[in-house]
Amino acid sequence: MEGRHEAPGRLGPATAWFNLLDAPAKHLITFDTSGHRPLFEQPELFHQVMIDTVLAHT
Repeated sequence: MEGRHEAPGRLGPATAWFNLLDAPAKHLITFDTSGHRPLFEQPELFHQVMIDTVLAHT
């Protein structure tokens, strides 16, 4: 999970790392109005993603 308004110095490496990640399931989820901390900037959406996506795959 990342915020669309993350600092460019962090967003680029995170995206590169995600693309290299070899996993049975992976999802890059972008929060439209968040920066570095979507957990605190969009807590309801973060919680819903955790329930619908993360918990659903465990």
